Amino acid sequence: MENTENENSEVMMHNRRFIAWKCESVREGMKPFGRSETAACGFWSVKATKSTNKHLQANCPACKRRARLNINTRKFYEYDTKEAAKMHCEALNEQAGIMEVVQ
Repeated sequence: MENTENENSEVMMHNRRFIAWKCESVREGMKPFGRSETAACGFWSVKATKSTNKHLQANCPACKRRARLNINTRKFYEYDTKEAAKMHCEALNEQAGIMEVVQ
């Protein structure tokens, strides 16, 4: 019985993708609900998903901004492992001079 649980967890991990994305403004003229848009912080973070849907939404841990991860309007990177995605984000944040966010 224990072997079946291990096999199932491995299958579940293979279905999961990790997306490295940057908090940036893609539409300057957009005013959600008539309010002015909050400034993007430029922080790179990781979003985990099992969905194959092209229209994902993520929350920035630094500025709490919600971003739509649409492949047509935003550049992001997909990884099979969380460690690889986190290392990429940390390197890009360090290169930009952005400190890590404490949650």
